[in-house]
Amino acid sequence: MQDGMSALSLNIVLMFFASIVMQVIALSMLPMTAGFARLLPTLGCLAAFSVGIGLLARIIASGVQLSIVIPLSAATVPIAIVLVGVFAYGEPASFMRLTILIVACALIGFASSL
Repeated sequence: MQDGMSALSLNIVLMFFASIVMQVIALSMLPMTAGFARLLPTLGCLAAFSVGIGLLARIIASGVQLSIVIPLSAATVPIAIVLVGVFAYGEPASFMRLTILIVACALIGFASSL
């Protein structure tokens, strides 16, 4: 297995970006599923999650360390989904809420680099 940083090729970075996008799409579709009661949105949500998590699995299989990929994903997806909530669903986002979320995600990212 390669070390975490040497395995970061352009292909890996693109797969990571695509994984984040698919996870955000899946999470954005959750309200449309009506608690998984509506078939088509539910299938779309599950498919997007499957692709997003599948891409993370491929990244890890390529040699990138689990302890790098998962914390970065865990830091990126919440920020993106808050933006979707604010801009697509009209949810309120106070300055304090956004600040706490960004600081928490930055700490996760920092911790994964230790």
